[in-house]
Amino acid sequence: ARRQPRTATPAAVPGELVTSRRFGVEIELTHLRVDAFISDMASHGVTVRRGRYAENSPEDWILKTDGSVHGQGLELVSPPLSGVKGLAVLKYVIDMVKANGGQVDSSCGLHVHHSAQDLTGPHLRNLLTIWHKYQDMLYMVCDPARASNRYCAKLTPEDFRTYHAMSDSAIVRNLRSMDRYAGLNFAALARHSTVEFRLLEGT
Repeated sequence: ARRQPRTATPAAVPGELVTSRRFGVEIELTHLRVDAFISDMASHGVTVRRGRYAENSPEDWILKTDGSVHGQGLELVSPPLSGVKGLAVLKYVIDMVKANGGQVDSSCGLHVHHSAQDLTGPHLRNLLTIWHKYQDMLYMVCDPARASNRYCAKLTPEDFRTYHAMSDSAIVRNLRSMDRYAGLNFAALARHSTVEFRLLEGT
């Protein structure tokens, strides 16, 4: 049986929102001592394997090259995670990345996927409305360069008006085919049955 990482599971913080909705992360980074990192993770029961572009796994962490990151850029992709346990595993993996030389620079981003298998047209319309209302505020808490980064573009007022005017069935169909390089990427619905938040910088 697959061993779980030997790390304490934190208790939920009072008032903190932790749900069972599955999530996954894509961590862009540089300077990682790859072989040492993979070995360290294996010794603690977590499988990390080298993968190809667009490869994902239901169980393993996938490490792949990333041409959008300066130098010898890498992207570490999680399997689906959930709840407090998922957050504990994520923290553990990030700690191991740091321990093995992993760094970030201005070209690195952090992408977070949330499962959207149960979201219907009205749900997606509501999410789009909330995003349109608060995206400027959200970009303000990120590195200023993220607002003009072509890999996490803002939703324009025209975009919002176009999508919001569509019927429930049409909005689902059209959001699934939008440009994926957006701060809130609805195109992930078609590929992963998720919505992806791409605006965060690597830290």
